[in-house]
Amino acid sequence: MPDYETVGPNAVRAPSGALITVLGRAGVRYATSDGAIDIDSEMLAPEMTIAVYPGSIASPLISPDVVLAETLGALRWLGFAVELIGSLP
Repeated sequence: MPDYETVGPNAVRAPSGALITVLGRAGVRYATSDGAIDIDSEMLAPEMTIAVYPGSIASPLISPDVVLAETLGALRWLGFAVELIGSLP
């Protein structure tokens, strides 16, 4: 299976082809050809640490487990330490 690929300063293509984008200080978008899922997140101190709220992942088309796993992989690929707040719905 191919690795993650950086496609911009805040964007990574996952092995599945999904594009994961850090939207700024708050928010991450997971996008496929079927649509996009906005995931609640926020930057934390220390630098390069991000909190992700798995409970905000709602998708009728893609398993939330897959969305979360690929999002975490992409964030770590970009160099973030990730802190999960809560659990999947």
